[in-house]
Amino acid sequence: VKVGHPHFPFEAAWLDRLLAERPDVPVVDAARDREPREHDPHVWLSPTRMAVLAGRVADALVALLPEDAATVRENEAAVAREIAETDRRLREILAGARGRTFVVLHPAWGHLADEYGLVQLAVQYENREPDPRRLAEVIARAKALDVDVIFTQPQFDPSGARVVAEAVGARVEAIDPLARDWPDNLVRVAERLAAESRA
Repeated sequence: VKVGHPHFPFEAAWLDRLLAERPDVPVVDAARDREPREHDPHVWLSPTRMAVLAGRVADALVALLPEDAATVRENEAAVAREIAETDRRLREILAGARGRTFVVLHPAWGHLADEYGLVQLAVQYENREPDPRRLAEVIARAKALDVDVIFTQPQFDPSGARVVAEAVGARVEAIDPLARDWPDNLVRVAERLAAESRA
Protein backbone atom coordinates (compact mmCIF):
# COMPACT_ATOMS: atom_id res chain seq x y z
CA VAL A 1 0.00 0.00 0.00
CA LYS A 2 1.61 3.23 -1.08
CA VAL A 3 0.71 6.77 -0.11
CA GLY A 4 1.37 7.81 -3.70
CA HIS A 5 2.45 11.39 -2.95
CA PRO A 6 5.53 12.92 -4.62
CA HIS A 7 6.72 14.34 -1.28
CA PHE A 8 6.78 11.09 0.68
CA PRO A 9 10.53 10.46 1.13
CA PHE A 10 10.47 6.74 1.93
CA GLU A 11 8.47 5.91 -1.18
CA ALA A 12 10.54 8.18 -3.37
CA ALA A 13 13.72 6.51 -2.16
CA TRP A 14 12.69 2.85 -1.97
CA LEU A 15 9.44 1.81 -3.62
CA ASP A 16 10.70 1.53 -7.20
CA ARG A 17 13.75 -0.40 -6.01
CA LEU A 18 11.61 -2.83 -4.03
CA LEU A 19 9.22 -3.36 -6.92
CA ALA A 20 12.11 -3.88 -9.35
CA GLU A 21 13.06 -6.92 -7.26
CA ARG A 22 9.43 -8.08 -6.88
CA PRO A 23 7.41 -6.82 -9.86
CA ASP A 24 4.70 -9.40 -9.07
CA VAL A 25 3.69 -7.60 -5.85
CA PRO A 26 0.38 -5.75 -6.29
CA VAL A 27 0.39 -2.07 -5.32
CA VAL A 28 -2.59 -0.21 -3.86
CA ASP A 29 -2.26 3.55 -4.39
CA ALA A 30 -3.87 5.73 -1.70
CA ALA A 31 -3.64 8.82 -3.92
CA ARG A 32 -5.09 7.33 -7.10
CA ASP A 33 -7.73 9.57 -8.70
CA ARG A 34 -7.01 12.42 -6.26
CA GLU A 35 -4.91 15.51 -6.73
CA PRO A 36 -2.15 15.47 -4.10
CA ARG A 37 -2.26 18.16 -1.43
CA GLU A 38 0.93 20.14 -2.02
CA HIS A 39 3.79 18.99 0.25
CA ASP A 40 1.39 17.01 2.46
CA PRO A 41 1.36 13.23 1.97
CA HIS A 42 -0.51 12.53 5.24
CA VAL A 43 -3.66 11.23 3.53
CA TRP A 44 -4.39 8.81 6.40
CA LEU A 45 -5.41 11.77 8.59
CA SER A 46 -8.58 12.17 6.51
CA PRO A 47 -11.33 9.67 7.39
CA THR A 48 -12.85 10.14 3.94
CA ARG A 49 -9.56 9.18 2.30
CA MET A 50 -9.11 6.28 4.72
CA ALA A 51 -12.53 4.90 3.82
CA VAL A 52 -11.59 4.89 0.12
CA LEU A 53 -8.21 3.34 0.89
CA ALA A 54 -9.77 0.60 3.04
CA GLY A 55 -12.01 -0.36 0.12
CA ARG A 56 -9.05 -0.48 -2.26
CA VAL A 57 -7.04 -2.64 0.13
CA ALA A 58 -9.99 -5.00 0.56
CA ASP A 59 -10.39 -5.31 -3.22
CA ALA A 60 -6.68 -6.13 -3.56
CA LEU A 61 -6.87 -8.75 -0.81
CA VAL A 62 -9.92 -10.39 -2.40
CA ALA A 63 -8.05 -10.56 -5.71
CA LEU A 64 -5.06 -12.18 -3.97
CA LEU A 65 -7.06 -14.44 -1.64
CA PRO A 66 -10.38 -15.25 -3.32
CA GLU A 67 -10.95 -18.17 -0.96
CA ASP A 68 -10.99 -15.67 1.95
CA ALA A 69 -13.22 -13.12 0.25
CA ALA A 70 -16.06 -13.41 2.79
CA THR A 71 -13.71 -12.80 5.72
CA VAL A 72 -12.04 -9.90 3.93
CA ARG A 73 -15.41 -8.28 3.25
CA GLU A 74 -16.52 -8.77 6.88
CA ASN A 75 -13.33 -7.09 8.04
CA GLU A 76 -13.77 -4.32 5.48
CA ALA A 77 -17.27 -3.64 6.84
CA ALA A 78 -15.94 -3.50 10.41
CA VAL A 79 -13.19 -1.06 9.39
CA ALA A 80 -15.73 1.05 7.49
CA ARG A 81 -17.90 1.26 10.62
CA GLU A 82 -14.91 2.30 12.72
CA ILE A 83 -13.92 4.98 10.20
CA ALA A 84 -17.51 6.27 10.01
CA GLU A 85 -17.75 6.44 13.81
CA THR A 86 -14.42 8.26 14.01
CA ASP A 87 -15.62 10.74 11.38
CA ARG A 88 -18.88 11.27 13.29
CA ARG A 89 -16.99 11.98 16.50
CA LEU A 90 -14.57 14.36 14.79
CA ARG A 91 -17.44 16.30 13.19
CA GLU A 92 -19.09 16.59 16.58
CA ILE A 93 -15.89 17.70 18.35
CA LEU A 94 -14.79 20.15 15.66
CA ALA A 95 -18.19 21.61 14.75
CA GLY A 96 -17.56 24.75 16.78
CA ALA A 97 -14.03 25.20 15.47
CA ARG A 98 -14.80 25.59 11.74
CA GLY A 99 -12.79 28.42 10.20
CA ARG A 100 -10.34 28.55 13.12
CA THR A 101 -6.57 28.32 12.82
CA PHE A 102 -4.13 26.09 14.66
CA VAL A 103 -0.33 26.40 14.53
CA VAL A 104 1.94 23.42 13.91
CA LEU A 105 5.65 22.96 13.36
CA HIS A 106 5.36 20.47 10.49
CA PRO A 107 2.44 20.73 8.03
CA ALA A 108 1.11 17.21 8.59
CA TRP A 109 -2.50 18.01 9.41
CA GLY A 110 -3.71 19.65 6.20
CA HIS A 111 -5.96 16.76 5.12
CA LEU A 112 -7.67 16.72 8.51
CA ALA A 113 -7.97 20.53 8.47
CA ASP A 114 -9.50 20.49 4.98
CA GLU A 115 -12.02 17.83 5.94
CA TYR A 116 -13.30 19.64 9.02
CA GLY A 117 -13.02 23.27 7.97
CA LEU A 118 -9.94 24.24 9.99
CA VAL A 119 -6.90 26.25 8.90
CA GLN A 120 -3.42 24.88 9.49
CA LEU A 121 -0.60 27.43 9.93
CA ALA A 122 2.78 25.69 9.72
CA VAL A 123 6.14 26.97 10.90
CA GLN A 124 7.94 24.81 8.33
CA TYR A 125 7.34 25.57 4.67
CA GLU A 126 7.66 22.99 1.89
CA ASN A 127 9.10 20.57 4.48
CA ARG A 128 11.98 22.91 5.31
CA GLU A 129 12.85 24.94 8.36
CA PRO A 130 11.61 28.52 7.95
CA ASP A 131 13.86 31.30 6.76
CA PRO A 132 13.78 34.54 8.81
CA ARG A 133 11.04 36.07 6.68
CA ARG A 134 8.75 33.03 7.00
CA LEU A 135 9.45 32.87 10.72
CA ALA A 136 8.50 36.54 11.12
CA GLU A 137 5.26 35.95 9.16
CA VAL A 138 4.27 32.97 11.31
CA ILE A 139 5.07 34.86 14.51
CA ALA A 140 3.01 37.85 13.37
CA ARG A 141 0.02 35.66 12.50
CA ALA A 142 0.30 33.67 15.70
CA LYS A 143 0.40 36.91 17.73
CA ALA A 144 -2.62 38.26 15.87
CA LEU A 145 -4.48 35.03 16.60
CA ASP A 146 -3.36 35.08 20.24
CA VAL A 147 -2.45 31.39 20.09
CA ASP A 148 -1.72 29.52 23.31
CA VAL A 149 0.01 26.47 21.85
CA ILE A 150 2.29 25.50 18.98
CA PHE A 151 1.90 21.83 18.08
CA THR A 152 4.97 19.75 17.28
CA GLN A 153 5.30 16.08 16.46
CA PRO A 154 7.70 13.50 17.90
CA GLN A 155 9.44 12.88 14.58
CA PHE A 156 10.84 16.45 14.29
CA ASP A 157 13.16 18.70 16.26
CA PRO A 158 10.85 21.13 18.08
CA SER A 159 13.32 24.04 18.17
CA GLY A 160 11.54 25.99 15.40
CA ALA A 161 8.26 25.68 17.29
CA ARG A 162 9.96 26.83 20.48
CA VAL A 163 11.19 30.00 18.75
CA VAL A 164 7.63 30.87 17.72
CA ALA A 165 6.21 29.87 21.10
CA GLU A 166 8.67 32.08 22.98
CA ALA A 167 7.94 35.01 20.67
CA VAL A 168 4.17 34.79 21.19
CA GLY A 169 4.02 33.51 24.77
CA ALA A 170 2.65 30.08 23.85
CA ARG A 171 3.51 26.60 25.04
CA VAL A 172 4.71 23.70 22.89
CA GLU A 173 2.79 20.40 22.80
CA ALA A 174 3.19 17.30 20.67
CA ILE A 175 0.55 15.61 18.53
CA ASP A 176 1.51 12.57 16.49
CA PRO A 177 0.25 11.92 12.93
CA LEU A 178 1.87 8.48 13.05
CA ALA A 179 0.31 7.16 16.27
CA ARG A 180 -0.66 3.49 16.01
CA ASP A 181 -4.20 3.77 17.41
CA TRP A 182 -5.67 5.72 14.50
CA PRO A 183 -9.24 6.33 15.76
CA ASP A 184 -8.28 7.17 19.34
CA ASN A 185 -5.42 9.40 18.21
CA LEU A 186 -7.60 11.40 15.82
CA VAL A 187 -10.25 11.92 18.49
CA ARG A 188 -7.64 13.11 21.00
CA VAL A 189 -6.05 15.43 18.43
CA ALA A 190 -9.47 16.81 17.46
CA GLU A 191 -10.22 17.58 21.11
CA ARG A 192 -6.96 19.48 21.41
CA LEU A 193 -7.50 21.36 18.15
CA ALA A 194 -11.03 22.30 19.20
CA ALA A 195 -9.72 23.65 22.49
CA GLU A 196 -6.66 25.44 21.09
CA SER A 197 -7.59 26.73 17.62
CA ARG A 198 -8.19 30.46 17.21
CA ALA A 199 -10.59 32.51 15.10
